Amino acid sequence: MKPSPHSSPPFVARASRCRQTSDCVSETQPRQLGPMHTCHSASPARPTVPGDLPFHRNPALEIHRLGTGLLLINPASGRSRRLDALHAFVWYLLKDPTTVSEAIAAIRHIRPDLAPARVRSDTERLFHELHTERMIVPDKPFSV
Repeated sequence: MKPSPHSSPPFVARASRCRQTSDCVSETQPRQLGPMHTCHSASPARPTVPGDLPFHRNPALEIHRLGTGLLLINPASGRSRRLDALHAFVWYLLKDPTTVSEAIAAIRHIRPDLAPARVRSDTERLFHELHTERMIVPDKPFSV
């Protein structure tokens, strides 16, 4: 059966975080992989979260289920973050102290079809962004 042109596609778009939207390309991917946003206005910075340092959830966050994903709200900063299904899986891991390396290994175990380099870069970026937004905290301080 062919999908109707009026039915919603199995993709989710993420809002741009860039200041100059003309420099950005929004890409969508199937829900199980989650949305991806690529900004070409700045060179991609290598995430600065150590791969062997355990992180855990910030207990002050509000967490809401959205379909297969989650919505995280930091009442202290007013910031919110939507996680797709795969990133929500990482969030569940973070109930206990979890390193970037452990999260990568867990994702590779449940989704061996995903490219290892993509899993590594996406997971490093997720930890970096969640840490920057104070949604996860390290078990011990570190400097970059």
